[in-house]
Amino acid sequence: MSKSPVLKTQPSPAILFGREIQTALAGGASAKAMTLRLTLNDGRRLRRDDSVPLEQISYKDGEMRFLGVRVMEGGVTISALDQSAK
Repeated sequence: MSKSPVLKTQPSPAILFGREIQTALAGGASAKAMTLRLTLNDGRRLRRDDSVPLEQISYKDGEMRFLGVRVMEGGVTISALDQSAK
């Protein structure tokens, strides 16, 4: 018998990018200078994550923010924290 493949589940975007954002902020980066670029799937997962405290996600002027960092969904194949946003 062959083993069935083990599917690795990716960590929640809140956990993965929460760590990255906190590390960047601790290193002196500004939340205003960063953009969290998420795939549509990761954006959906972040919005629907029940473990994320309400105060960590906000909406203002039609933009979503996570931990104070602007979130842009779609247009990328891999989610990433962009620290060079202007």
